[in-house]
Amino acid sequence: MLQVIRERAQGLFVWIIVGLIVVSFALWGVGEYFREEPPIFVAKVNDEPITQMEYQRALQQERDRLQQMLRGADLTQFEEQLKRQALERLIDRKLIVQAAREAGLTVSDRQLIAVLQGFDAFKDENGRFSQQVYEQRIRQIGLSTTVFEEQLRTDLLAEQLVNGVTHTAFATRHDVESVFKLQDQQRDVGVAVFPLRSVEGQIQVSNEEIEAYYREHQDAFQEPERVKLAYLVLSMDDLMDRVGVSDEEIRDYYEGHKDLYAVPEERRVAHILISVPEDGNDADAKVKAERIYQELKQGADFTELAKKYSDDPGSADQGGDLGYIEKGMLDPQFDEVAFALPEREISEPVRTEFGFHIIKVLEVKPGEVKSLDEVRDEIARELRREKAEKLYLDELERLANQTFEHPDSLEPAAEALGLQVRESDWVTRQGGKGLFADPKVLEAAFSEDVLERGYNSAPVELGKDRAVVLRLKERRPARTKPLEVVKTEIVQSLNQEKAAELLAKKGEEFMARVRASEAPAQAAQALGGEWKRVADLRRDTGAELPGEAMQVAFRLPRPEGAAPRMDGTRLRDGGYAVVAVFAVRDGDPSGMDAQTRQGYAQVLRQTFGGDEFNALLNALKAQAEIERYQDRL
Repeated sequence: MLQVIRERAQGLFVWIIVGLIVVSFALWGVGEYFREEPPIFVAKVNDEPITQMEYQRALQQERDRLQQMLRGADLTQFEEQLKRQALERLIDRKLIVQAAREAGLTVSDRQLIAVLQGFDAFKDENGRFSQQVYEQRIRQIGLSTTVFEEQLRTDLLAEQLVNGVTHTAFATRHDVESVFKLQDQQRDVGVAVFPLRSVEGQIQVSNEEIEAYYREHQDAFQEPERVKLAYLVLSMDDLMDRVGVSDEEIRDYYEGHKDLYAVPEERRVAHILISVPEDGNDADAKVKAERIYQELKQGADFTELAKKYSDDPGSADQGGDLGYIEKGMLDPQFDEVAFALPEREISEPVRTEFGFHIIKVLEVKPGEVKSLDEVRDEIARELRREKAEKLYLDELERLANQTFEHPDSLEPAAEALGLQVRESDWVTRQGGKGLFADPKVLEAAFSEDVLERGYNSAPVELGKDRAVVLRLKERRPARTKPLEVVKTEIVQSLNQEKAAELLAKKGEEFMARVRASEAPAQAAQALGGEWKRVADLRRDTGAELPGEAMQVAFRLPRPEGAAPRMDGTRLRDGGYAVVAVFAVRDGDPSGMDAQTRQGYAQVLRQTFGGDEFNALLNALKAQAEIERYQDRL
């Protein structure tokens, strides 16, 4: 139906269709047409859904993470693995959050506020948390503060459970000493290295072998479908340059929003905290706080007493200094006293849920309202943004109309809206760079309308302030690369395979000769290799051996009798090594100092904690009802 409309979107036919739509609006109501589509689920965990939007966001994070590791490599071959990882991470997170809630864990508003105020991204130029900066930053990522705070609360809830398991693991003395024995182990080894050059003259690759390899490895030489796209970008940031703001508008806004520019009173305070026991019996703490207060009244130094007595680990070393605070940042009882005290005065002990506080006001910065001159640029930016938002919505509608009315070209829309037609690099279904890494853009680029019919896409909204329209410029179908293109690559692979076979045979022959009592150095030399003996080899001092040989050296079991344990391995440079272990001596834990023992214990606690959490997660998975909708990935 849509195809017919596009092809005949002119004259009388358009007016007939418009008439039918108007009648439909009258009969069913406009709301039926603009009702939000229900979200698509990619999985359910104990009947809690994971939406396709959550999944796409997680998948893009997986792609970004791998791209950073591989630095510009083609990720096509990893796409299925990335999809599985993204979905499983979301399922794990859902299970963790569910378990945390079932365990009765919660995140208080106070905890949430403390975390928010700690984000550098939400601080102003003076390094203080700014509600206005916070709201602007959240708007920029296309979220509301309510949604962001709920997501953050969920993350903190999950973190509580994770930390509760991983941070409570412990390591026994036996555990520490067993690991030390292995880590500090010494081995007497020998290594025979057979370099790649020792077999290079023996390798030949025929055309028949090349062609057979090409036929048998077709999957390795696939080039995915690729497209180049022409596109228009409508951006609110660009529109801001087209709108102006008068001095009168700035003054009117300032007068109507002075409360936004009020700088609240700030006080730099210090305190001495005397905590109370968990059973709530605060008699002893109260007596102690009163005694300290009396010392202060008699002229004792507040800073010294705070360092000596305060139970607040975060401020005691600073003489109790909490820095500058605003009303509402701390406990209400603390707040009330701190903002009633004159500067340099000390309060009597104040009881809060944390214990008894003796408060001192070090400095007072009175509240004020910023002048118009101070905030003129800020207001101008805000007003321009408001105008640009309205203009953006109007232009977005014009863009949709223009690209629909002229489905076979972007030029009319570009001319009408003053936009530039841009061109992409080659893009695959797995994504490209920048704009073309966005799942919504890819979905539009490879839609039937764009790919098969050659139409403009509908505007794709990227957040609340940017939209893009695409059309196909060039298409290259999926294909197998021609033999002549990959011949050099095949020859290299065959050379490596044949060299590996020849070198492995040298290694087997070397081991047979040594087992027959031939001297290792003589056997290695006869086969074109080099023999090296290393005494007292340790795990942390193995730079003199190739890394692959080191792994074999500490993987082999202890020798029995005089015969060494031997095994071979390929080396990263294409060579081959045979490792022989002649003797093994465990480390002696009796020589460990306290710091070393503590270091081993900490590493083991982290390892055990991770293992215990993985066991918990596996148990949660085993008990959960998990539905995965693979066809929606």
